[in-house]
Amino acid sequence: MQQFEGKHASSKAKMLMEAISSGQLFKGEAASAFSDVVKARVRELFRPWKLVKAGDVSSAGSFKTSTINALREIIDGNNENLFPSATTVNRSRSLLDKYAAERIGYERKLTPYGEVYFINFEAALRLLLKASNLDRLATTTSVKIALTVDGADLFNDRTHVSTGIKITDERGIHPVTKQPLLVMEDNADPTFVKVQSSELCCITIIADARDDKHLYEGVFNDYYKWGDLLRTEGLAESPFGPKLMPFCVTHNTDLKAAWYLSNRGGGCKNKTFFCHLCECTKNQLTSFFIEDLRCSRCKRRDKKKCYHHSVCDEVHVNSMIDDLEDQLGKYYDRHGKTYDEIMRKTKLQTDHMLATKHLEFHHIDYDVPQDDPVKKQLYTQFIAKECHLRGIRTIGSQLEEWRSALQMSITMEKYIVFLLNVCKWKDEGVKKVPLVKVVELLIPCILHLENRTAEKFIIIIL
Repeated sequence: MQQFEGKHASSKAKMLMEAISSGQLFKGEAASAFSDVVKARVRELFRPWKLVKAGDVSSAGSFKTSTINALREIIDGNNENLFPSATTVNRSRSLLDKYAAERIGYERKLTPYGEVYFINFEAALRLLLKASNLDRLATTTSVKIALTVDGADLFNDRTHVSTGIKITDERGIHPVTKQPLLVMEDNADPTFVKVQSSELCCITIIADARDDKHLYEGVFNDYYKWGDLLRTEGLAESPFGPKLMPFCVTHNTDLKAAWYLSNRGGGCKNKTFFCHLCECTKNQLTSFFIEDLRCSRCKRRDKKKCYHHSVCDEVHVNSMIDDLEDQLGKYYDRHGKTYDEIMRKTKLQTDHMLATKHLEFHHIDYDVPQDDPVKKQLYTQFIAKECHLRGIRTIGSQLEEWRSALQMSITMEKYIVFLLNVCKWKDEGVKKVPLVKVVELLIPCILHLENRTAEKFIIIIL
């Protein structure tokens, strides 16, 4: 015991472990007992179901049957059964598949695009909500979820595409650690914890097929229709559980998937509508000047076509200010009131980039619940009031026709806002407007600066 006096706790622990492992304590029985504890811990860490999970979630080829055999042959050379056999792991995988089929259910279909597995959407979502402790909350209020889709290359020009559901509601907990997703601490900003964890996601469709727009139209169409019902109606009572309120649904996709889903977008030289969020066409991007209208740089380089445009120089600003007067006059002729008068009274929201626009009652793109006649009537009255404010006639009760008429007025209003900014620059004596302000005002959609359209747009602006 004198050896331990004045020693640090870590030093004492190290000396004790050396004494145990060397067999000096209790005639070697301590070493034997400790060895049994270590072996039990190794067996616990490498239980068959954990190896099944490692094989399922690891990247292709990184964990397979040969990995399990190598563990047994190289590390467990004394055959102490530290690691399960490949047969045991395969048996666990089979039991897991059987349990999943019984608890959730799936359907295999051979489509013109390839082999596709459809997981039971509702059962999977309800189990995911339960694991995140959001199942009861979903019966009384809207819960935030995301629908995702992505593809990946396998080998030799072969791909697979999967869709899934992800919990994005900060009121939930992590399914494994049970830790809250949003941690609130005194005198500190809220902190999100493990919100990117794969445990918060669940696969709904797995397609062994080529990633193209025909797959989205022919196979994923029902999935997105179901997602739209989740957003507008929620889940009805079923054998899987009680009725759930409409969800706050977002679609987290990459740009390629957004192009496929909207049937718009792509290279601006190849696609007429190269952006899936606005009306710009490739014809508007490829206008050019010839002969004396070319810029000095193109003349110097003997370029026959000049694609450079002057942006917000003094001449351009002055012409836009003249256009402002013209636009305000046209706006008054159409609505019978001045622009300022209407803007003071309107309550209509028109921001097309608002993420929750379909849920905002005062937004032009609000999704009217078809099963709620009271909200439908109130929204119809609201749109009618906005039409009357702008002098738009409302005949009958055709809500969509009224909204279309309002959209024409909204287009004029957005252009006037842009021209007012130009006028403000002029009043401030600005002669050379910073490029970033030009980009923000002249590009209807910030995604024009994404991927392959980026260089094209920057070159044209410059």
